[in-house]
Amino acid sequence: MRTLYILRHASAEAARPGSGDRDRSLSAAGVQEAEAMGRFIARAGLTCDALASSSAERARQTGEALLRTAGWKLQPEAVDELYDASGGAILRWLRARTGKEKKLLIVGHMPGVGELLSVLTTESATLAMSMQPCTLAAVEAEANSWADWDQGRGSLRLLLPVALVKGV
Repeated sequence: MRTLYILRHASAEAARPGSGDRDRSLSAAGVQEAEAMGRFIARAGLTCDALASSSAERARQTGEALLRTAGWKLQPEAVDELYDASGGAILRWLRARTGKEKKLLIVGHMPGVGELLSVLTTESATLAMSMQPCTLAAVEAEANSWADWDQGRGSLRLLLPVALVKGV
C-alpha cells in the first residue's frame, strides 16, 4: 500500500511588477493556512516519508511551513517539473520516481493537482477536481512502486480544504 498526499499550495501574494510567477511568496493568510494544515496533520497522526514541492516560492514555502508545524523531520525536495505541470505530467514524474518511500506528499499548483487527483481516482482522463488553496487530498493504492500508479488505480481517502482545519 502506498499513499500519495496531494496539496495545493496555500494562498499567495499577487505578482509584483518585474518579478515572475515562480517568485510569488505566500501571503500572511497563506502562511497561516499552511501552518493550520500542519497542525491538523500532527493532531491526526498522519505520517509521511518524503515531501516534494514545485520549485515555485509559494509551493516551497507551503511545504516548509507544513513540515515545521506537523513536526515531520523531512528534507523538502524542490522539483522544477512540478511547476505549472498538468496532471499527466505530474503522474509521469511520480511513475519515474525510484524512491522507496511508502507515503509521499506533493505540493503543487492548479489545475495540475486537481487533474492528478481526478486521473488517479476516476476513469476519466479529462475531469479535473477543483482544489482551493491549501486543500489536502490523500490517495491510496495497492502498489509495489510509484511506477505502478495509473489512471483509476487510487482510492480517495481524504479531501480536506484548509477552511475546515483553521484554528486547529
